[in-house]
Amino acid sequence: MKDLGPVYVILGIKLIKKNDGIVLTQSQYIEKLLRKFNYFDMKHVFIPHDSSTKLKKNLSKLIFFSYKYYQIIGFCCI
Repeated sequence: MKDLGPVYVILGIKLIKKNDGIVLTQSQYIEKLLRKFNYFDMKHVFIPHDSSTKLKKNLSKLIFFSYKYYQIIGFCCI
């Protein structure tokens, strides 16, 4: 085994050492996905959210997702 020095990125997770601990972030992975699917240069928008809205579980048996969605979330078995 060989010591390669401090770890900065491992398995797509960036490690940032702080005085009070370690921060784990997947910002590099998300940026890679945004670039791959040409969403990186999209404009940011503010979407207001009503915090009093109660979400319910989708009980529908038929749920259709696009192939592109499956690619983005990493589901490769379709």
